[in-house]
Amino acid sequence: GGTLFLDEIGELRADLQVRLLRVLQERTVQRVGGSSVVEVDVRIIAATNRNLKDEAAKNNFREDLYFRLAVFPVKLPDLREREGDSLILANAFMNRFAARHGKSITGFTDDAQKALSRYSWPGNVRELENVIERSIILEDGNRISVPSLSDDVVSVLGLSPENGNGQVQANGIEAHLPSEEDSFSRGHETSVGQGNGSTEYAADSGILPLEEEEKRIVLRALKITGWNVQESASRLKIGRATIYRKIEKYDLKNSD
Repeated sequence: GGTLFLDEIGELRADLQVRLLRVLQERTVQRVGGSSVVEVDVRIIAATNRNLKDEAAKNNFREDLYFRLAVFPVKLPDLREREGDSLILANAFMNRFAARHGKSITGFTDDAQKALSRYSWPGNVRELENVIERSIILEDGNRISVPSLSDDVVSVLGLSPENGNGQVQANGIEAHLPSEEDSFSRGHETSVGQGNGSTEYAADSGILPLEEEEKRIVLRALKITGWNVQESASRLKIGRATIYRKIEKYDLKNSD
């Protein structure tokens, strides 16, 4: 009278496929060590990420078992095909893992939501679940932010690592990375845009508030490296996550 859920049925060994087929046909089982046959009446729900029809055609899955199971097939679309579901699930996982890990996290920053909704989720819901738990563990604030997300998810915001050709993809714009000589050897000549003008790093420019200096230093590093976050973090000798936090804190954009 109950329901038996068989997950990843496509991974079932050939000898066990035979046994399962017999159970489905005869509706009886014999317990390990038992001598009597027990009748069973259950609903069978089986799940797999494989195309069992194709697997049966390749002799990787018993065709007779496939037709026994495929009475009422239901195809669940990939997460990337279900617009809006990623954020709904992310909130559910956030609440679950925040309680489990004793964190007072109640939401996501705007950029974090943007990244979660844009990412294609090749690992589907399990990948999303793992990403959110990791973020809960890493996050120090009361909302999940970009630095707490995985590199793959963050990459959709255009802050991707160097692609190997001396270029980076920054907010959809490819920019050539300056060479070591072009950048740091002449760093004293580099200016950082501020409003409609620019401010030179001159010795007599006065002392600015610490946050303003920090903003200018981070922005300058990002400009020199063509917005390569990993390279900027390496040259500033700070963590990549710190760079992401500063980008979000100061609302830095590639057009600045």
